[in-house]
Amino acid sequence: MKFGETSLAASSPVMRRFLIIVLSTIALLSHASSAKGDDAPYPYHYWLKMPSDTLVKIGSKYAEIDNKPDSALMCFNIIIGRYKSNLNDEEKHFLLKAYTGRWFVFFFHYFDYSQAYDNLSHAQELAEDIGKGIGRVLLNFGCMYQTVSEQSGDLKPDSLALDYYKRSYWQSREEKDTFTWKMAISNMITVAYTLKSLGQIEKELSNYRALPKQNGTDLYNQLLYEGLHALENGRYDEAIEAFQKQYGLVDGDIGNIRYTYVIHTNLSRVYVAKKEYQRAIDMLMTADSIANVLDMKDAKLEVYDLMASCYEKLGMRQETENYHNKYFRLKDSLLNYHQVASVDEMRFLGEMKKADKQIQEMEQHGKVLRLVIGAVILISLVILLAMYIIWRKNRQLRQRNEALYLKNVEMLRKEEEERKRRRELEKLVTQQGDAKPKYRTNSLDDDAKDKLYEEIVCVMENSEEIFSSEFSAQRLAALVGEKYNYVSQVINERYGANFNTLLNEYRIQEACKRINDPRKYGNYTMEAIANSVGFRSRTSFTQAFKKYTGLTPSEYQRIANEKK
Repeated sequence: MKFGETSLAASSPVMRRFLIIVLSTIALLSHASSAKGDDAPYPYHYWLKMPSDTLVKIGSKYAEIDNKPDSALMCFNIIIGRYKSNLNDEEKHFLLKAYTGRWFVFFFHYFDYSQAYDNLSHAQELAEDIGKGIGRVLLNFGCMYQTVSEQSGDLKPDSLALDYYKRSYWQSREEKDTFTWKMAISNMITVAYTLKSLGQIEKELSNYRALPKQNGTDLYNQLLYEGLHALENGRYDEAIEAFQKQYGLVDGDIGNIRYTYVIHTNLSRVYVAKKEYQRAIDMLMTADSIANVLDMKDAKLEVYDLMASCYEKLGMRQETENYHNKYFRLKDSLLNYHQVASVDEMRFLGEMKKADKQIQEMEQHGKVLRLVIGAVILISLVILLAMYIIWRKNRQLRQRNEALYLKNVEMLRKEEEERKRRRELEKLVTQQGDAKPKYRTNSLDDDAKDKLYEEIVCVMENSEEIFSSEFSAQRLAALVGEKYNYVSQVINERYGANFNTLLNEYRIQEACKRINDPRKYGNYTMEAIANSVGFRSRTSFTQAFKKYTGLTPSEYQRIANEKK
């Protein structure tokens, strides 16, 4: 079995050891002459001549089955030494497997987590580059953080592991990597249970349940979820039934015997919850015998911790102390505090290495950088020039708007003076009794038209009704006491436009006055001013205002406020 396809590189921290146990036992029985050591069957110079795909298989066998990490590391190092730069995808694929193999050796054999993280980071870069194997690498990252969490008792790495498993699941689904997504869902269930957050993986579980079932692994994972969910909710008999059903799914399959350990530890947890501590101890004894075959330290560490807890519940002090001592001695020999506490440090170092690589690339492409800087400077100058041109045009526009405002103010002033003179003249004529008689002809002559237009202007200048939104040409005709068609005719002939244009002019004039009178109308919004002079909508008001003054109402108001 290829290393990249083995379940050991992807399963939960303790489960990873059991395929090694079974296969190593078979190897020992069939090769009884082989002593437990790291003697290489071939000389180093012989390996140098082997193709990379063969070295991957040999190195994987040494790492996973023969328990010869030094020989495995040598095989992987030869592959890594062959490839430097300008690699094709096939060469990158072999390099990816070699870095993943080194990760396995450093993590599971030497317990050097810093080196393991470094090699897995290289594998991730290669996987992302070739767009293949990303899901498997993410799975291994999750495996590493889950292991650290179990050994340290800190749940923070478990949270990271859960995130990696989720990403691995969806990525491997996209890559159609069946093995990886099944291992991801299995580990995801275990970590989510540890974090008491099984509900967080419902999306992944729903997707997984909808997939066509291919073998016993799928049912095993479903029973794993059902058992842990029942255990979490205190349905212990259901949990036991679910875990016991898993036995039939792993029997007779050497590749799946690793799951047997997990079944025993999960059953022990149920018996602990039911306070049946002796039955829990029996399960743990079986799990311990599996872990002892090849002295798998991670598995034994978990068993010792659970055994100590069970004996403590039974009040058996000597056995409790014995397993506590075993646990702490093994833990001290397995890894020191710095390794456990350095999860964040490893991530930081990984980011720092990425940053260093980016800096080196920048140094190698200094010419490109200088060209980019030059381009940025040129673009900046163009932007500054454009900003200056825009500023200048805005200044000119501002000056034009101010000129329009002053022109409108002056025009309003003159029109107001003209209205005063007209009212004084009308008053004088009325006092002298020289008012022209009211016309009553069927058609209007020029004098009649002049008189009618004067009366129309008088209404427009003096009646507050024109600022009502309901004011119309018919109402104007009623106020001047003449037919509607005569009023319309006179407005068109004398004013040169229709009634609405005439009405809007007087309304806009009044709006300008009110905008220029902040004491009385300062608390009015522009929409309120528009309504107060008869406009029903802000849009029609703005259109009419700009047509008459050349400015928008807001521009007019801004300039008016500045002038004030």
